[in-house]
Amino acid sequence: FVVRQGEQRFVLRISENLSAPEARAEHRILVRLRAAGLPFRVPEPVAALDGRTVIETAAGPATLCRWLAGVHPDLEDDAALERYGRATGTLGDALLRVPLEDALGDWRGDPLDAHPAGGTVEDLGRELRVDGMNAAQSALLDTAAARVARWWPRTRDALPVQVIHGDLAASNELANQETGHLMALLDFELAGV
Repeated sequence: FVVRQGEQRFVLRISENLSAPEARAEHRILVRLRAAGLPFRVPEPVAALDGRTVIETAAGPATLCRWLAGVHPDLEDDAALERYGRATGTLGDALLRVPLEDALGDWRGDPLDAHPAGGTVEDLGRELRVDGMNAAQSALLDTAAARVARWWPRTRDALPVQVIHGDLAASNELANQETGHLMALLDFELAGV
């Protein structure tokens, strides 16, 4: 929700998918990122009079952040895509300094079961075929899934580990409408190891 106080604008979020402790963990990450000297902004929670940045409500934890201006970029544009890539790298460097225990979740599980609502790869393939995926595409998906299933168990522990954003996309980026330069990255609610 947009909240206005005089000339100031804020964003009120009532979280349906984070608990209050998870929202506080997200805010700890945001504090670290704001202190990192990033060339773009991240959400800035506003504290209530008692100092809390997360207020529990019957509808879910409520948070208020300062408004961040910008528009979602068109990543079909090569220059916008390059700026997005640079921002992703800069964010990754800053997130290297976030302790793993500050993450909201842990994404190191089986990559073929990455989303609890997604079902199995076989379920996904079946749904995609019903929606028109052809046999060659289906075989490609099955082959890739089999390769990951063989590769992941022996490779998992050798991979570098750090906190990541977890949901980087144009919908979570704000750019200057005239110049296209990155202004802000949003929505750290999936930030995890």
